[in-house]
Amino acid sequence: SRGLGDVYKRQVMVLYIAADPGKDGAIACIDQDSKLISRISTPRISASGPVDLTKEYVFCRDTIVENNPDRVVFVIEDVHALYGVSTSSTASLMENKGQLHGLFLSLCMAFTDISCSVNFIAPKTWQKLVWTHSDKVMEASKVNTKKTSLACAKRLWPNDAFVKNERCKTAHDGIVDAMLIAEAARRTI
Repeated sequence: SRGLGDVYKRQVMVLYIAADPGKDGAIACIDQDSKLISRISTPRISASGPVDLTKEYVFCRDTIVENNPDRVVFVIEDVHALYGVSTSSTASLMENKGQLHGLFLSLCMAFTDISCSVNFIAPKTWQKLVWTHSDKVMEASKVNTKKTSLACAKRLWPNDAFVKNERCKTAHDGIVDAMLIAEAARRTI
């Protein structure tokens, strides 16, 4: 028979899968300890074509299957129409957001044995949760959000280059944002 000393509790495994729905967006997954599990830049059917939803679905499904979590928290950046942005760009952004919402809901239905939720988080909210004063990059008395997010990501994951693939030399904005959105969700959900 086992004594109480032999019994241990396994840490609950939680995956935070976050999406930046922008044109050059991404999906990133971290665990409950903020460790990067996987990521993918938004795949396209052709160079300037529509999003390849099948690849996004397979990426998320395989990430869940390989890690066998107890809980999955899906998060989508809750973007809205932006002043000065063209109607077609705004329509594309809203389409991507809706597709991600449907994709994440379908994954929740596919994994009925795992506790799942789909959440939205506004850009200002996640930025406030993860950025520190030292991360802020100012340009002409305004915060440069892309550079500030990269500075924050480098602080949180100092050994990561945030690139799309091995051939790339510069950090991918969508990957940076998706990872930070996942981190904001980890801190609050």
